[in-house]
Amino acid sequence: MTDTKAFGRRQLIETAMNRAHAGTHPAADPPVRVTQAAPEATEPVAAATPLPDPVEDREMLARSLVKRWRQAWMQRDVETYLASYGPTFTPPKGQSRAKWEAARRDNLSSRTSIEVAVGELRTEPVGEQQMAVHFLQGYTSPTYQEKAQPKTLLLDQMDGQWQIAGEWSGAFQKVSARAE
Repeated sequence: MTDTKAFGRRQLIETAMNRAHAGTHPAADPPVRVTQAAPEATEPVAAATPLPDPVEDREMLARSLVKRWRQAWMQRDVETYLASYGPTFTPPKGQSRAKWEAARRDNLSSRTSIEVAVGELRTEPVGEQQMAVHFLQGYTSPTYQEKAQPKTLLLDQMDGQWQIAGEWSGAFQKVSARAE
């Protein structure tokens, strides 16, 4: 019996034509059936991906903002750090925004190194366009260190991006929706 697995498509066709021409069909060999070759393998089609859950998407974007804010702070990238704070941000202790920004610029530029750790981060939707982010913050510079300081950021969503609208250190703050 002819081993058809050993032959390629062309060899099968040639063998069948040679036998047909020669009129030889040995009884031991069944007739060879020529079929069309299987199409070349193509890349598999990806399964349809479900649409993201809007709540999970909001949380992921909020976590991304905290990550960028932390990285800018550690790299002492003043412009990116300050850009994390939106136009609705109110500095603590009644300080004006201009004075607060000047103090942050001085603080970041005067440090030779800054390490900021964020742990146990959790998000809390506050309203359609707001979210609270609670975490434990560690901070280390050559002249100051704190560990596991509770911190709360209130985020506003503007033009599809989260920005910091409020910031509190100490016991986690229960945040309620602000008028938009």
